[in-house]
Amino acid sequence: MTWTDRIDRKIGSELANNKPTETRTDTRSRLLTEAARQFAEFGYEGASMRKIAAAVGIKAGSIFHHFPDGKEQLYRTIYMEMLAEILVRQSDWISAGDAPADVILGIVTGSWEYFASHPTYASLILRELLQADGEPSEFEDQGQFIVAQIRQYIETAQQQGQLSQFSVNPFIHQATVRVLAFFG
Repeated sequence: MTWTDRIDRKIGSELANNKPTETRTDTRSRLLTEAARQFAEFGYEGASMRKIAAAVGIKAGSIFHHFPDGKEQLYRTIYMEMLAEILVRQSDWISAGDAPADVILGIVTGSWEYFASHPTYASLILRELLQADGEPSEFEDQGQFIVAQIRQYIETAQQQGQLSQFSVNPFIHQATVRVLAFFG
């Protein structure tokens, strides 16, 4: 066996014994998942960066590597990524070109499925809504944008005679409350 074969063998066995390293993206994802759970359970003020870090298996200071602005950035990122995903899903249904009744059914069932796979997010939204201090937050504004998009779609379809007339706001309110309350 030549010396290069020995080196290759040595390096190969060392690589085989090393555990795969977690990527930065994996840690970030785990931080977001755990932080969402903590925020949903304890609220923004009650969530602990130390407990979030411990649950993920990192030091609390390491959170700042992923979220330099700390707790506020972590909270904002959770909300903005969640709302962006909901908006994309909703926009996909609206732009699919299906009959309006099918689009509405798709949005409602799509929301149900989304929160079924992300129940922590439903709890987080409910907590945010129930703790509102009367001033609309950035998250409420984004949520209102999503609702306005649905409202506009339904009202346009009604005006064009593609949907029967019904009260749009109570419908949206009932669908939203039922989905969030069930999973939250």
